[in-house]
Amino acid sequence: VRNGEIIGTYSTKQDTIYVNTNSELNLSNTNVVTNSETANVTIRNYGETTVTGGSIISESAHAISNQSGSTLEISGTAEISSTAATYPTINSYGETTVTGGSITAVNSYGLYNRSGATATITGGTISSKKSNVINNQSGSTLEISGTAEISSTALAAITNYGETTITGGSITAEQNAIVNRTQEAILEISGTAQISSTSSQGNYVTIYNHGETTITGGTISSKKSNVINNQS
Repeated sequence: VRNGEIIGTYSTKQDTIYVNTNSELNLSNTNVVTNSETANVTIRNYGETTVTGGSIISESAHAISNQSGSTLEISGTAEISSTAATYPTINSYGETTVTGGSITAVNSYGLYNRSGATATITGGTISSKKSNVINNQSGSTLEISGTAEISSTALAAITNYGETTITGGSITAEQNAIVNRTQEAILEISGTAQISSTSSQGNYVTIYNHGETTITGGTISSKKSNVINNQS
């Protein structure tokens, strides 16, 4: 699909676009909008969805729900956003790759990487105004590198229950940059990664660690508090 607009306005729980198993959806310079608070997700993906431009917007739920066994690729100038309360912009049980574009959340996570999911972020921006930017669940894998920018103006930029590897890009937050939440959580930082907390309060450390953290490179900084708080 190239150019134009696809608009979903529903009085019942309907998806604007439904991508079936073994099917492909390619969106470029197309605006897909769900503008009813009673509708469902904008794109529900069971197949292969690629977004290289245009915008995917939801006012009612997830902008994209990426189901188990499916693949989602975001690149170029794509703009993905949701203003819905309690609904992450991207809710993924499958494989997500981000090399460009922007993913924005207002009231929830930018990316919810569910158990069993994988997310590879090498470029683009992911942000949230009122919540964690990325929630990486137990049994899931998150990889951040290249020129990726993850930023939060509210809670932690990344909350990790699974396995997170950061070799590049920047992670910034006005509170904790990363919370390694449980004893089973694994966090590895290396390469050119830039991780920082810009909080002016003394109680928000850059990395709050309850699990296993390995640092072999990168730069980790804090404006006012401890850089790392290592908990049992």
